[in-house]
Amino acid sequence: MEDWWLPYSLPRRRLGKRRVQFPMSRTLISEIHLDAREISPGLKNRLLDLGFVDDDFLMAGGGLELPPIHLTWQREGPVRPVREAHSRVLCEVRELLGSSGNAFVGYLESEQIPEGNQISFERAPFDCSRVFPLGQIPQISSRQNKRSDLHIKVPLDLLDPDLERIMDDCGIYFVETPKGNRIYTLQFLNHADGKAAFLLFADFFSEAGGCTELTYEVCDAFARYPAHIDAPTVVQPGFFAAA
Repeated sequence: MEDWWLPYSLPRRRLGKRRVQFPMSRTLISEIHLDAREISPGLKNRLLDLGFVDDDFLMAGGGLELPPIHLTWQREGPVRPVREAHSRVLCEVRELLGSSGNAFVGYLESEQIPEGNQISFERAPFDCSRVFPLGQIPQISSRQNKRSDLHIKVPLDLLDPDLERIMDDCGIYFVETPKGNRIYTLQFLNHADGKAAFLLFADFFSEAGGCTELTYEVCDAFARYPAHIDAPTVVQPGFFAAA
């Protein structure tokens, strides 16, 4: 039902213009997400007591169905205490879900963002003269659990119609958050594709602008409740590794 992988950090690299800023502190961001198609009020309240928050996504697009409820637990700080807190909460959540019967329908994902897996770009308008090197990105439904996510953050007040068209042509789905961001997402079954995609998009946005943050999240636990439930589509294995 669950698969586990150790987080690792992507190699540092000079990327285009000076807008790219790599974090220098020895920190870790740990997240636990619950995408709930159904959840009882009692179980939701117990999760909120553990420190989860309701993301209250405003909309979804690009082929993604807006989840009725999406809960997130997050900690950021020095690696050791963050990992300890994450392990403790993840254990409690798995026990809650495992004993909840039909009180929860959806999936659980645990993700790590090691040092170097998140880069920030200075706000800059999108340069539509930059040619994106890919067209449609093939995505598939899979019973295999993902190993990573790539998130592309675009503030809604910076969103350019040409960038929106590129993302739509690629088939990249998104959610919009109450903080005024559109988060485009790709999910991967292997790190060869995920790592290649991270570097490709980092190169592109360092030159083209229009994006303020790029994050590669390593998924170290994933579980479906019940086990046969569908999860969002993933990139067809080998696509980015061969690009």
